[in-house]
Amino acid sequence: MKTTTRTVACRRALSSYVLPILTLLSFGALQAQTLPVVGRVLWRVPFNPTGAIAYAPSVDLVFAGVYGGMIVVVKGSSGEAQDTILTDTWRLSPDGDPLSVSTDLSCSRDGRVIAVTVRNDDVSKVVVLEYPSKRILLESAYLGKTSNEYISFRITVSPSGRYVTVPDTGWYADPARNGMRLYDLVADTSCEITRGSAVFGKVDFDDAERYMVFTTVGTVGGDAQLFRNSVSLADLSTFPPTVRDLNDYGRGSISADGRYIMVSGAGVGMDPNTSDPITLPRASVYERATDSLIWRVNGKSRSGAIDFVQHQWSKDARRLFIMLRSTRVPEDWVRRGVFYRVGDSLPYARPCDSCYFNGSYTATGYGTIGNADLDITFVNAFALGGLVSISMTPTTSVTDIGTTNTSIVYPNPSTGEVRIRCSSPTPPERWGLTSINGQAIASGALTLNEAHPIDGSYIVRIGTDVPKGTYLLTLYGEQGTVVCTQNVVRQ
Repeated sequence: MKTTTRTVACRRALSSYVLPILTLLSFGALQAQTLPVVGRVLWRVPFNPTGAIAYAPSVDLVFAGVYGGMIVVVKGSSGEAQDTILTDTWRLSPDGDPLSVSTDLSCSRDGRVIAVTVRNDDVSKVVVLEYPSKRILLESAYLGKTSNEYISFRITVSPSGRYVTVPDTGWYADPARNGMRLYDLVADTSCEITRGSAVFGKVDFDDAERYMVFTTVGTVGGDAQLFRNSVSLADLSTFPPTVRDLNDYGRGSISADGRYIMVSGAGVGMDPNTSDPITLPRASVYERATDSLIWRVNGKSRSGAIDFVQHQWSKDARRLFIMLRSTRVPEDWVRRGVFYRVGDSLPYARPCDSCYFNGSYTATGYGTIGNADLDITFVNAFALGGLVSISMTPTTSVTDIGTTNTSIVYPNPSTGEVRIRCSSPTPPERWGLTSINGQAIASGALTLNEAHPIDGSYIVRIGTDVPKGTYLLTLYGEQGTVVCTQNVVRQ
């Protein structure tokens, strides 16, 4: 990126920003800093999570991966169960093992298009589907080449659902250094993004889908070093898009209106066996049209601990969440990361110790995603035993309202067999199916052998002879006490 500054224009565009380039150098003073703590748990949904997670803000739906071959769909505002997407029938071949573990998720703003990476212990693939119909749009957008590469690569769906980015071996022969392929679902075509990388986090789009920011393999400025995570900008007004390299390294984001490019991280060389950065980490905001540098703050690094990683920016380019791992910052800044206001030289807050907010991040058994304003975070983490919603707005105390009092039934609609999990700790002994008017339709006993081994749900065989329609499925405990009731549709 060009280093010329248009100070007057930048002040007009972002009047609240402080423009001087800032650096964290006064570490003696920093050691005395104690940041305000933000964060409180809004709701929890317990299950055995895979870490995969996505959020559709315009319909307030969270999609979260669960071991046992499913993706649960819940309401973002309440955690109330909405639906389940089953993945345990997906295979690479008709006689292959099920790809029952979802390891990465992305969705359009309205949840209409979902991309998911599914795997078993040996292979993985990317599936793109339509929701809520669950119709498969792309059966195998990418097939994994090595057994563990799903840990590194990321998939992304654009805001409208038109574009999907997936790994692609492309120009580089080593599958551990995946390239990137861009699908246009509207035009039903795709192209390889030259030198594009799906390894260093998800790509980002502006809301109008005119621009896409992503990482590439290339140089930065006059440095001859080849970086694995230099940042590039694709202009999607043509297809294949026109790509220009930017003079920075790390992970890139773009504001919702397309005016600003935000970058965070350290420059990393091409040697995949070396994790040490070769340049100092930093966070920067640029004006896209002019490449003018608006704001920068520098961090530190040491072997195995890099500042400014796992970032997430608010879509108005005004707030940043990042992880600090250097030993030269206060301890309470390191444990859960910090929030910056763009324009400030120091963080203004950190999440509470139990908040588990790691930015836009997915790993085996752990994933998080924040909303556009970074005031709500959704975490799908093995360490938390399920899906958790956390408020990141200032609060005087950290509270936890506990597990949501909801039940889940899936698949729904059903062709004759469902699984139902009750939030009540009371073990059910039998089930009953009634019409909406209360007429008894079917019933049966439950045994512990029918409990699903992953999430404690019970298998209920309604039967294929039950007429199509909407019914009430009730589980009963000892002496006929009602454990839970859930609507179920027989299709």
